[in-house]
Amino acid sequence: MISCRLWIVLGLVSVGLGSNSVDAADRLEVVRYVDLWKDSPARIPDAAGVTYVPERGRLLITDSEISEYAGAKDPKSGQTVFQGHNLFEVSLDASHVTRRWLITPPGAKETEPVGVAWDVKRKLLFVSNDDTKQLYVYDDLSSRKLDQPTASISTNIEGAYSDPEGTAVDPISGDILVVSGTKEEKVLRFRWDEAAKKLSFVSQFSVAEHVHDPEGIAVQPESGHIFLVSDQSIGEFTGEGKFVHSYLLSEIAGWSPNYRLPGGGTFAPSSDPNDARDALSLYVTCRGIDNGQFPSMNSLDGGLVELRLIREHGDEGTLRVPAEYATIQAAIDAANDGDTILVEPGTFHGSIDFGQKLVHLVSRQYLAGDQSFIAKTILDGQGGDFLIQVPRIESQPEATRLIQGFTLQNADDGITSTGRFDLLHCRVTNTTDGIDYEGGGGTVRYCLFDHNRDDAIDLDGNTAALIELNQLSDNQDDGIEIRLEPYDKPELLETVIRNNRIANCGEDGIQLIGYDVPTTRKLVIEKNVIVGCRMAGIGMMSGHNTREDYEAAPLPEPIIIRQNTMVDNEIHVSGGQQTLIMNNVFVGARQIAIKAQADSLVVSHNLFWQNKDDVSDTIAPVKSLHVDPELNAKTMQPTGESPVRDAGSLKVSWAEDSVFGLPRQEIYGAAPDLGALELPEWQQKTWEAVP
Repeated sequence: MISCRLWIVLGLVSVGLGSNSVDAADRLEVVRYVDLWKDSPARIPDAAGVTYVPERGRLLITDSEISEYAGAKDPKSGQTVFQGHNLFEVSLDASHVTRRWLITPPGAKETEPVGVAWDVKRKLLFVSNDDTKQLYVYDDLSSRKLDQPTASISTNIEGAYSDPEGTAVDPISGDILVVSGTKEEKVLRFRWDEAAKKLSFVSQFSVAEHVHDPEGIAVQPESGHIFLVSDQSIGEFTGEGKFVHSYLLSEIAGWSPNYRLPGGGTFAPSSDPNDARDALSLYVTCRGIDNGQFPSMNSLDGGLVELRLIREHGDEGTLRVPAEYATIQAAIDAANDGDTILVEPGTFHGSIDFGQKLVHLVSRQYLAGDQSFIAKTILDGQGGDFLIQVPRIESQPEATRLIQGFTLQNADDGITSTGRFDLLHCRVTNTTDGIDYEGGGGTVRYCLFDHNRDDAIDLDGNTAALIELNQLSDNQDDGIEIRLEPYDKPELLETVIRNNRIANCGEDGIQLIGYDVPTTRKLVIEKNVIVGCRMAGIGMMSGHNTREDYEAAPLPEPIIIRQNTMVDNEIHVSGGQQTLIMNNVFVGARQIAIKAQADSLVVSHNLFWQNKDDVSDTIAPVKSLHVDPELNAKTMQPTGESPVRDAGSLKVSWAEDSVFGLPRQEIYGAAPDLGALELPEWQQKTWEAVP
């Protein structure tokens, strides 16, 4: 399956485990590091502040010292260091730079824009300057020279000394936070008055007891916790200033002494394509050596470190199997809502029914992140009707259970549900349907479904699910089957199938079954590799029909099919009416790439290669490519010179609206790549089996 991260990362749901089971400790680990001078076109030698701009999917990074280089040149490359800019907009992996500015406060003899914070709600840029001891506000970034701030305020409150370094916007209160470094380490809180266009001081709290000379500040969007970055540690505080935890740099997994002088910080989406889209990373700039005259005591070594925050909560409420309870069912029966059932390695037979309990079921894979526990912790249904039953909790219909870290096998239904659950890091094999949703929904992520006798995942009833980052292979019928049963409630049921590898299905990769009436549903199928299916990659039928007959049914539900790579299927896409097909790669269809009865499909910016036929006569494709995509035969990864690079469209007009392709932070060039595997250059996505 996809080479995946083993831990529940910040931004995802986590559950507590008993404090007696492990030494619970939050920690940070390095995802990657990039040298912003040598390895990024931004060429930033002394990176200081950093902030995230969600609407552009980009980071803004300030360089507080670059203007002091004057006419100095890099001894190795001969390139002039300062080229008139000290604020840079870059992609999350810093492989692309898209905009540059020069920040020069009025009347300042020198300028050191240290901290930077983007206010996404008010569209304001806040910049702290430790030369002028000011916090500046800019409301217009159209000019490449920011020399006229909308407003400013001194950080020397009532004449007290300050050393303004990083700045951040509190997403909960909307206040602007500035961390003061040497002498009096503290966090200052300011408030913006939109009507008066004025900043005012609100409050402050000291951090000197826990963090020495902090340089950067970041606020975690969900918790509101404040993270302060120094050259020795990263300190975590509540929004009110209560100390929570200290992360010593020397104890961060993967940290290197070459990551010199950490500075600014911000939370932003992970740049790792193996992480879920809602996973956040903590991005930290490194200022490098800056102690005097260049080049003897000042080097070109600014950097950007991406960190993953791993939460391991310790609390009461863990029931252990078999140490305390002989069976999983006995533990569930004894549990209270919110408890966690921790299952040790072994094989456990029989069916499991969650009943009305809101409890979570995990193996030691959840604790240790060791994938080998998946194969060591086996739940065997002994050929029964179901292995796990997850009913809807009548008093809490939106409540979601967690099932993580098991091999599920040998039953008619692996999991049958009318309630919500998340299935993470599991293997489901030798069942009839791996999951049989009769309602509810949830998330299925980082799982392997293989050698099931019917469908890997079957969605019936009023179900909405997120299915991402899984491998579904060698299942005898469909990879995913969705029955569009009658549903006319105003609440939209949206199912998203994203970032999966679906291979060698006995029938369709994804099968959509219509019931001849419109329903209030939407389907998004994106960034999947669908390869080697005996029938359709995506097949649509009407009249309750569950056997692929290549009808190409004009299903009325809105269906978005974008950024997929489909190879060696009988038909890649069969059917659709209100359907958008954009930025895909279609290779080697044994019959036809896209078959449709309706003439209303929008087919735009796709690559067709070596299909017996490309499209039905009813379809008028726009801006197609007909060239070899140069894919790796095993991974379907495009080569470095592949024509799919930057060949997609950012958006297209569809159903009287503009539909965008990938989120901007997932696009690493000027435009999306075609196909499923848009990747930063620093990492290649790999597919491998769960142990």
